[in-house]
Amino acid sequence: ADEWLLYSQDSPFSGGARGFSRGSIFSRDGRLVASVAQEGLIRLRRERHAEIAKAVSE
Repeated sequence: ADEWLLYSQDSPFSGGARGFSRGSIFSRDGRLVASVAQEGLIRLRRERHAEIAKAVSE
């Protein structure tokens, strides 16, 4: 539990109000010891959405 690990992360997709991220954790000798993934959903409040839409259209 006291050795360094390498965490490598990328985000292969983001769009349609969603984001996806994946990661790999490697030991010092290069062995893959764990993998992780997370997906997130993004929703703006209606007021904020209107502000952003207006700013983008200008």
